[in-house]
Amino acid sequence: MWKVNFHLVSEMNHQNIPSSSSSECLAEDAATIDSPIAIRRLSQDNNVWIRGGIAQNPLTSTKILDRLSRDTDWIVRAYVAEHPNVSQKALDSLAQDSVEEVRVIARKRR
Repeated sequence: MWKVNFHLVSEMNHQNIPSSSSSECLAEDAATIDSPIAIRRLSQDNNVWIRGGIAQNPLTSTKILDRLSRDTDWIVRAYVAEHPNVSQKALDSLAQDSVEEVRVIARKRR
């Protein structure tokens, strides 16, 4: 399993580094971490790609997915809608999302 480099994540957030390749690598790491504590912490990260990675992680709890289903970024909400552990309540809410892509994914899953 990949492990997220917390120091790199912290440094990127503090310096507001916009590197998409670094963010994508961190998102891939976030999607595969296996620590519930790290998943919970990273689900609140400022970086949308990290939150998106957590929304794709198979170990992310329904409780965290419920919170991420209300994320400000539609990409995160779309990943939540695709997650097999998303609650029916969150899926119903996402089916009414303001972004069409999110609505389509959620409605296919209902």
